[in-house]
Amino acid sequence: MEDIFSLKDKIIVVTGGSGNLGTEFTNTLIDCEAKVVVLDILADEKQSNSNLRYFKIDITKKGFPNLVSKFLNKIGFDPF
Repeated sequence: MEDIFSLKDKIIVVTGGSGNLGTEFTNTLIDCEAKVVVLDILADEKQSNSNLRYFKIDITKKGFPNLVSKFLNKIGFDPF
């Protein structure tokens, strides 16, 4: 039976994941074997690895939902 609470191989998008709290949250998700996409204006894309992708995006800009939609389509919705 599948564990419905398992985060293993789930793709989770975290906004503001480069700050102190966001970093801790992101690390916890990775410890739970999730694949994490961090969208942040301070993102350091060089820190990306096989379970973590950073993308520099300003979520305070007008039209952010459309920007994220276009972004996810551009990367094929599977950044890993």
